[in-house]
Amino acid sequence: MTIKTLITPEWWLLAPLPIAFVLLAIEFIFRMRRLCLGERGPRAEAVSTG
Repeated sequence: MTIKTLITPEWWLLAPLPIAFVLLAIEFIFRMRRLCLGERGPRAEAVSTG
């Protein structure tokens, strides 16, 4: 018979997920805003020849 000596609640493992997804959404919004407000045309880092 195996007895667990260290028991952690499952919500401790799942608690960072909503925080991480909110931070990811904020980063996505900032990047999309920067793309919308930037100048139109090919970006220098996106051009492989030149």
